[in-house]
Amino acid sequence: MLRSAILLLALVCAPGGAAMAEPAGPDEVTSAYHMFFPAAVGPVGNFADLGAAIAKGLDGDWYRADILGSVDPEKVRTICSRTPNHVTTAPNEITLVQESKPAPVTYRYTYMGGSLYSEWVDMPALFARLGVEKMPDEEKRRLMELSVLRSNGGFVVIVRASVNVFWMYSLAGGPRLYARCG
Repeated sequence: MLRSAILLLALVCAPGGAAMAEPAGPDEVTSAYHMFFPAAVGPVGNFADLGAAIAKGLDGDWYRADILGSVDPEKVRTICSRTPNHVTTAPNEITLVQESKPAPVTYRYTYMGGSLYSEWVDMPALFARLGVEKMPDEEKRRLMELSVLRSNGGFVVIVRASVNVFWMYSLAGGPRLYARCG
């Protein structure tokens, strides 16, 4: 116990070993600011306006880029040949429709505050898209349903990296990167 106390005292009294980081420069702050408010020219008000800034200009077709597994420019160019996700916005809500067979899957994001949204997923449509109901082994089907439920729904952080790119980070399912083509 005495050794622990001496070690703690030595650590508290020791001079700082780590160098102090440089302060953020104006360009760095401006760049970070425009990540959240991409169209901002001047002051945009308080963070209560962040949901409107994120949704501004979001309506249209978006292509999921993170599923490529690569940042190779040639591979990134192929995202525009995939089926787009259609995004529509309403006050405090973003809807993303993912075309698929047998039916499209709808994701709804309700604004919570800051860049946080609550995610709702049309689970029956998602299960149908994944073919869960066709799995003959009931135990495997239940495990698949649980896995899908665990990684969809809950909360999502949305960040506009630029006017034509946005990130969605699902606290349940990880990051998703969307880009606009054309």
